[in-house]
Formats: sequence, C-alpha cells, structure tokens
Amino acid sequence: MADLMSIFPKHLSPGRTVTLHCRVGQRPSVSDLAPIHIRGTVTSPTGKVTVVMDRSALLSPFLRHITPDGVDPDLLRFDPIHHLIGESTSQALLDQLTLQSLAALGLDKKSNLELMGALGKLGLNRFTETGLIRHLASLLLLGISDHYYAQYTVEPDADGGEYGFLLEVTHPDGRVSLVEDSFFVEAVEVTEIAKPNQPARVINRGDAVVYGHIVQAFETNQPVLQADAQPVTLSPRKTIAIDVSDEPAWLIVAEGTTQIPLNASAQATLDATARRASA
Repeated sequence: MADLMSIFPKHLSPGRTVTLHCRVGQRPSVSDLAPIHIRGTVTSPTGKVTVVMDRSALLSPFLRHITPDGVDPDLLRFDPIHHLIGESTSQALLDQLTLQSLAALGLDKKSNLELMGALGKLGLNRFTETGLIRHLASLLLLGISDHYYAQYTVEPDADGGEYGFLLEVTHPDGRVSLVEDSFFVEAVEVTEIAKPNQPARVINRGDAVVYGHIVQAFETNQPVLQADAQPVTLSPRKTIAIDVSDEPAWLIVAEGTTQIPLNASAQATLDATARRASA
C-alpha cells in the first residue's frame, strides 16, 4: 500500500521548497521483509520532469515493534478495521488514535472526545458508507508504515501554475502502486508600485488562478499594525490594478507566506523590521 500523506505547502512562491511525505506500508509480520523501489517525480506546467525520489528500500515496519522484551503482541493481531468496528470501539479509538491523528480531523480536544463518545453510542458500522471508517483506519496505519520524504525547490524564475507529483512504488511481486497529486506555484509580482493617484499593478505569471488578500494598514503608530484585508482574485496571465492608500499595503499570497509590498511605505516597514532584527 502506498499513500501520499501530504504536500506542504500546497501553495508556494517561486524559489521556495515543497516537502512531499509518502507512506508505504503492508500488514505487518515479524518475518516479512519486503524489497521495494520508490520513485517520485514532479512535472512542471511546461512538461519538465524532475526526479525527487528514486531509491530501493526494505519495507520493515515490524522492526519498531521488536523491543528488548520481545515482540509486541499487538503487532500479531493488529487490524485497524477490527479496532474500529469491533468490541469496545470507543475505547479502542481513544487508545489508538494519537494527538496528531485527532488533529487531522480538524477538531479540538473537547470535540474529539464528544465525537468518540457519539460514535461509540451509535455504532461505527453506521458510518462505513460515508468513508469515515476507512479514513480513521488509515490514520491508525500511520504507526505501522514506513515514511519517506522528498523536497522540491521551485526555480526562482519559474512560471506559476499546477505542478504534478507522481509516486510509483514497485512491490516484490512486480505490482506497481501509483499515487498522483499536485501543488501550485503562485508566481505573482508587482510590475509597478503604487504612487500618489496611481495604483499598483500586479501580474499573475502562471496558468492557474491565484487567490490572495490585499492588506491595507490604517494605524501604524503601534508595534503591531492595524489593518483591513479584502480578498482578491488574479486570473492566469493577467495584470490587475490595485488602489491603495499611502499607508503600508501588501498583497498576500501562497497561504500567507509571501507578502508583496504594493507601495514604498510597505517596503520601508519590512526594511525597518530587518534592521531591528540585525541590530
């Protein structure tokens, strides 16, 4: 079994690095040692293919269950589906799900406990049609799988758009598992900064729509700026005009990690922050 657990970040700017997290697993056994081959490639919008992972490995998730005291007995009978729909379902969930797994459900601790209690009372088998059982089972498999990571750095002058990721895992029996996903490079830049009575001009150099925010400061006499924000949509290969005041203003894209100054005061604010940090 092969899964692409995550691509982080899903949206990034040119020059930044994305991390690709893959999980490869099988039903664990104290004797199975499976030779596999893992290959991962990234394809840019222009069709350029870059190999980011190409290695042979031994699939050996059982090793972490062998301790100085012997083999963990839970390894021999572990079945995530049984854990979820068998006896003592609610307690099994609380025992097996880690905080990281619970966080993946997007709920706080109190909500998680309420969810576990509700599922236990209703009977989890009622949720099988919604895919909830399979989702939770996948979370339980995290601990009995091998995890592999690769990184891909986007070229600083790269065009934006959708980048495809293909994971290929060749198993001992010759079977090949394929998993596909994608991430987005948001190549946005200011071609003209705003000036008095003149808007800033911003271009999207990619083939995909970019969703961002315009952040306009209105109170700058405090260490933490007070600002308003409004969403903005940048169409592929288009230039738009953005009206801002003389107070610092930025265009925020790439999941909030890229802040593009729209006027001189915004750049001055960032420069002053850098000077304070290096003082």
